[in-house]
Amino acid sequence: MATLPAPQFADITKPPNFHDDAPKNPQHHLSKTPPKDLPFLMDGDFLKVKNDDSRVVVFRWARKYYTLEPGQEMFVIFEALVDALGDPRSCDTVPTVYNDGNGSMGVVMERYAELTRLFARYGIEQENIDLLVAVAPKVRIETLSGQKVHFPSQRPDMLPFPVPMVDDRAVNSDPSRMIDSVAAENAELRERVSSYENRLDEMQRRIEELSTAKAE
Repeated sequence: MATLPAPQFADITKPPNFHDDAPKNPQHHLSKTPPKDLPFLMDGDFLKVKNDDSRVVVFRWARKYYTLEPGQEMFVIFEALVDALGDPRSCDTVPTVYNDGNGSMGVVMERYAELTRLFARYGIEQENIDLLVAVAPKVRIETLSGQKVHFPSQRPDMLPFPVPMVDDRAVNSDPSRMIDSVAAENAELRERVSSYENRLDEMQRRIEELSTAKAE
């Protein structure tokens, strides 16, 4: 992909202030609390993407290419979008750990690290946010239920999307409790079966005794 010449600015040593109307305060940071109505976005999810750009947009992940002509819509795997547009789950200053309790777990890097990666990807110098937004693919993205999703290359100051977090102790203890419960049920069933067998044996013995008495 061709890179645009980057304007020359003074070196930026701290994360930029993304809010245009915010005070010029180097300590300003993004909110760490995502809105409750945002969906969980997980690796392996597919999102509906429409190419609003005037050029062909190509996303790729795991040797698979998703090529969208201008105006075309396609379902694209979440990881491919994160690779090209940044991770919308990233927070401001700290990595985010997630665990859905079903084996999917990992770490999302902080927002500044994601933006730095995108600067390198698109050949942008001096951490020029405006240039990043300008050169990143112009796409509209929705979940399968039609909920809009934005990514850091589109809105660098966006609030992070939520991630599932399940207590490892709860995850580990649930199977143990289930196994213990099934074992207890099996033991009870074995006792009931044994009781029925004993009753059948007793009934069979009495039937034989009655048959013998009648024969005599």
